[in-house]
Amino acid sequence: MKRFQEYQEDLTRVAEWLPWAAMPLAGVVENKDHSFLGAFSYPCDAVFDRACLCRELQALGSGWGLWCENRDGRRYAAFSWLPQAPGDDDAGHFDRVLARLAEQLPLRRLYAGELLQYLFESIATKKEMAFPAIPMYLDALLSLGQTYKLKPQEIHVDGLQVTVIVLNGFLEECVGRLYAFLSEKTIPFRSVRRFLLLTEAEAAEEANRYMAGWCKNRKTIAPLLAYEDNPQKPCGFYAHLLVHWCSERAALVQQSGEIKKFLLEQGLLAHSEHLQPELWFAAVPGNFRAYLVAPMLQIDDVSILFGGETGADPV
Repeated sequence: MKRFQEYQEDLTRVAEWLPWAAMPLAGVVENKDHSFLGAFSYPCDAVFDRACLCRELQALGSGWGLWCENRDGRRYAAFSWLPQAPGDDDAGHFDRVLARLAEQLPLRRLYAGELLQYLFESIATKKEMAFPAIPMYLDALLSLGQTYKLKPQEIHVDGLQVTVIVLNGFLEECVGRLYAFLSEKTIPFRSVRRFLLLTEAEAAEEANRYMAGWCKNRKTIAPLLAYEDNPQKPCGFYAHLLVHWCSERAALVQQSGEIKKFLLEQGLLAHSEHLQPELWFAAVPGNFRAYLVAPMLQIDDVSILFGGETGADPV
């Protein structure tokens, strides 16, 4: 887990912790750690074929992460890949994988300016930015002109107060009502579901580690952590983060209270962590290392990461 106090004390220098570096291809961003990032948009009523989606995700292999996002009603999905060893055509391979996903799933690729705008909006409160013809040093470029102040329990972006709430569970049955509630209350938000994928071998190794470390002499809880050896069920580390903001601190606290009260009425829980900057960075597409939460989860229906927000059922 990334601990920001291990780095420079000046937490206003956001660019140092942003993952993005350059754009070697029109629809591909290369990150500082030699991972790659690409993004899609999709309509609110998109229907994802469960079998096809699981098959495509299972075929990705090791080192993949997924960020599914609702930004005030606009839907996005970002994929990131960290190769196990550098290759000569990593960017090209990643681009071809994204092209295949766009062919098999109801996703539209974001290229060049659209992709940069998507990344910019994940760290900014402004809606538009001009980009150079050859985008380089994306961490500094996309944070240029923004004012950031990050404290352990506070985030300020261009004078606005930002907070991040951790939503427990997948919320597939009530997430549509949550988004309708936020719209009714005119609360601006980004709802980010991050899923860091594990291969079948990695998942089995992780499950064995849990059983050895947690369940020794605790047979009563062992079934709760049982890992089902089923390659049709993707495994990984999951987090659902709700980012919202307001111009005044008191109003922001009131918004958070209303959101938590609404979720409690739905029989669900949400909480705010003390390390707010870490949560905020975890919601940034391509940032694998912030807010890693164990244990891993095995998802029966991975389409809930993309859908379930308008009542449309995956098939």
